Amino acid sequence: MAKNEEGGADTRENSKTESPLNKNEILEKLKMLVAKTEKIENSQKRNFEEIAEKLQSMEESIPKFFRSNEDAQKNERSFKLVDGNLTVEAKVEITETAGLGKENFRKFDKSEKDFSDCILVVEDYEFYILKMYLAAHSPFFKTLFFGNFSESSQYEIRLNGIEPEDFQCFLQVLYGESAIDDSTVEGILLVADMYDSVTAIRRCEDYLLNESKMEFKKKLQISTQYRFEKLKVSS
Repeated sequence: MAKNEEGGADTRENSKTESPLNKNEILEKLKMLVAKTEKIENSQKRNFEEIAEKLQSMEESIPKFFRSNEDAQKNERSFKLVDGNLTVEAKVEITETAGLGKENFRKFDKSEKDFSDCILVVEDYEFYILKMYLAAHSPFFKTLFFGNFSESSQYEIRLNGIEPEDFQCFLQVLYGESAIDDSTVEGILLVADMYDSVTAIRRCEDYLLNESKMEFKKKLQISTQYRFEKLKVSS
């Protein structure tokens, strides 16, 4: 056994060498790596493009809620991307409302309980009313409240075939409030015609004649449906 200078044994070990990869195998691995990289890049690019399109779409649609560019500048809006979800925050100014979402000049809710003797239920809404007053403006309610019907003795009566928003506006008209506009007049007429309320019908006709900005075709349609001869002529 060979000795080194210090007298120790020669401890050289036979190093193990791995056989070199085949050229074709190396090329194949490189191709797979490149393909995987391109797939990741394309996926990220698509995600970015989708987000950009959503932002652009939101940016273009939001100004439609405003009456002018000046109004849009007064309102604040921002976009956030949280955990992959697009969140839009906006402050808007409401310029017009209709129905129950509209500010009601007169309420018929529980605050009127002490001044009512009947509850009329339309869908999920309760209207606290005074039978005598409503009967004075509608032959239908006069018969319902004071005729020989089972409902005459009931404190709570359900009405079908109408919308609560329309009935709210109808009641406001009977109480002299300014509830008629181009967005409510048809609903009020529907209820007024159903309950044969001459007062409400006449006020709707006056509005259509003197204040409404509806198109000619629409006014003609309403005048024919409710036999408004004066409106036909003026249209």
